[in-house]
Amino acid sequence: MIRFRAALVALCTLSAAACDSILDSETTFAERAEVTVTGSSPVPLRLIMSERFVATFSPEQNRWSVSLVRADTLNVTAFPVARSYDIKQYGVFFVRLANPDPDQTADVTMRVLIDGRERFNQRVLIRDASIEFLHHLGGF
Repeated sequence: MIRFRAALVALCTLSAAACDSILDSETTFAERAEVTVTGSSPVPLRLIMSERFVATFSPEQNRWSVSLVRADTLNVTAFPVARSYDIKQYGVFFVRLANPDPDQTADVTMRVLIDGRERFNQRVLIRDASIEFLHHLGGF
């Protein structure tokens, strides 16, 4: 009976240690997101940034859909644009740069840093379209 209890205690201790190490690897939230947009556009662009949203993945479309809970929206008429956000409360960040004009093309680069590390850097020609970046704890 003593061996059984000792084995049970050892098993519980190992299980708790394993769970703790798994959880430790996933509990560190990102603290800061930085967005920079450079380039040119003959029309105003819309820059939407949020740390409060719901993201759902559609396996059929192989893409994420984002529903904003709260967001900051800027009409971008001059470049460069640089914004920094404290995201440590939720550890997530979403940004969308859109050109809603169907006739005019913008030539822009959007760059996103999370805690000082570049996570997104894309130059695009956009007309009646947008580009997006989504960050969360799991790094999608």
